[in-house]
Amino acid sequence: MYKIFQNVYFYPLKKTLVKVSDSKYEGNIDSIIENIPDAEYDDNKGVVYNDVSVKLPSSIQIYPTSNCNLRCKYCFNDSGNIEGRNLDFNKAKVFIEQAVRGLYIQKKTKGVCNPLELNMCGGGEPTYEWKLFQDIVDYAVYLTSKYEIPKKFQLTSNLFISNKEKLDYIIEKFDHVHISTDGSEEIQNYQRPAVGGRPSYPTVSNAIKYVSDGLAKKKALCGLRVTVSGKFVDKMEDIVEFVHSTYPNVRYIQFEPLNWVRKTQRTDDIEPPAVDRYSDSLLKAHKKCEEYNIQMDACFGGVDRILKKGSFCDAVLGHCLMLNYDGDIVNCGEASKDNPQTYKYFLVGHIDDEYKINWFDTPIKEPPKKETCTKCYAWYFCGGGCLHSILEYERNRQFRCALARETIKRTLSEIIEERWSAIGLNVRKQEYEEGNIIVYSW
Repeated sequence: MYKIFQNVYFYPLKKTLVKVSDSKYEGNIDSIIENIPDAEYDDNKGVVYNDVSVKLPSSIQIYPTSNCNLRCKYCFNDSGNIEGRNLDFNKAKVFIEQAVRGLYIQKKTKGVCNPLELNMCGGGEPTYEWKLFQDIVDYAVYLTSKYEIPKKFQLTSNLFISNKEKLDYIIEKFDHVHISTDGSEEIQNYQRPAVGGRPSYPTVSNAIKYVSDGLAKKKALCGLRVTVSGKFVDKMEDIVEFVHSTYPNVRYIQFEPLNWVRKTQRTDDIEPPAVDRYSDSLLKAHKKCEEYNIQMDACFGGVDRILKKGSFCDAVLGHCLMLNYDGDIVNCGEASKDNPQTYKYFLVGHIDDEYKINWFDTPIKEPPKKETCTKCYAWYFCGGGCLHSILEYERNRQFRCALARETIKRTLSEIIEERWSAIGLNVRKQEYEEGNIIVYSW
């Protein structure tokens, strides 16, 4: 139990807030709370991959290249400053075959037919090496069709593409296109310039309109992933307004704060947002999304999913594996051998030049807990934060911890003020002791 505000108490494992009109009613809370069951939570048991346990998860990601046509100021992979490398197509085939094999065996032995969830993404731009990209996607389509395995294909892309044939291919093959773009022309061109500093907005904006309209016709999802920097943190509500008016068929926005990475360490023209301003703006953006019926997601501020024994990210636990352009199998999308400081924690396996998968029996790396973590009300919902970012830079931990606490506190305040629709929660309200004790559960 945590005292969050004056006369307000928070029970994270029950997803419950209790408000009393006066401290004299505090002694009656326990008898009420003990009748509220603990909420369901993610046990998050990790998967260790070795030569004995080699069944891939149904969710896989492939990173075809480290090359990119943009030069984003906050790129975690430092695109433009690292050696360009492409994935061997035959290694991609082996990875897909292993995933489909596991799904096919499950289908035949247990009668369960889960889909192959393939996400084409990367530290570079996955569509940059177009033939390689297309070959990988086409092979996954062929294999799932051959063994009658359902499929769910997602593309995570900067969509800096002007070729209509390529855009049509994307519309045809993918069920979800998640576009990394930061909003208006001013923000996009500043934070995500093309090679040589050229503006990227005209090409990207036209592509978003074309693809989102095409996906809407087939009832597929088009979403945006927006990185929020300190320079534009107060523009989040405006970004929602911009998306609503400019891309009417975009129905999903993911906001994430900028972290310190190798690239931002070298420059002083972009930095993470201030915690209080980000928290204010996030709440305003959420309300605006509710107004326009746009689904909004963010790594901070949520109190719906308990991570009691877990991690901020399911991938780190082995529930999703990525094959990168070096032929390495990792359990973190930001892990790269160009950053040896953290790579060892996430390197799960490797496909060698004879196209054999070698597993490294890498233990699950848990987020390192500070003593303050277990005393923090936000711990149950942040899961320790993004493991890669906090291992890379200690100040990322400090920033993300402060952000988790503040955004969750703002969310709890909205619950107490009974502004539930603004945060997208289904809250149950019960009154006791003639209204002197009010219980909010969700």
